[in-house]
Amino acid sequence: DAHDFPKCADGSRGGPQRASTWLKTYIPKILASPAYQHDGMIVILFDEALLPTSCCGEKKGPNLGPKNNNGGSYGPLTPLAPGGGQTGAIFISKFVKPATVSYRFYNHYSYLRSMEDLFALPHLGYAAQNGLRPFGKDIYTAP
Repeated sequence: DAHDFPKCADGSRGGPQRASTWLKTYIPKILASPAYQHDGMIVILFDEALLPTSCCGEKKGPNLGPKNNNGGSYGPLTPLAPGGGQTGAIFISKFVKPATVSYRFYNHYSYLRSMEDLFALPHLGYAAQNGLRPFGKDIYTAP
């Protein structure tokens, strides 16, 4: 999580540089693991865009007060939106062709619902809302 900027709770440097260091350290270890090599998938989800926008019927988190949105504070002149912001993701898996790009809109709950579907788990909270689209053939592009 790169939210801790400029410093993490332990006092060390946070933000995108810390996230990059974590990815460089752990992604190669995950890629080399037997679990990943069997049927694994890595999803790097970029959370919280610069603008407080939402899509796909994303609702405000149930634990947030009236002056907060899922993406935090964007200043007094920025309207609060229910979603966590327009985000992106990188998928690394034998089930996704390299350089795949999807132009469909998904939200945080789409990700949760998709993971629940992969593991045959019941849908929790807002991931259970009617009409929410999980990841589909636009993401899972390899046989």
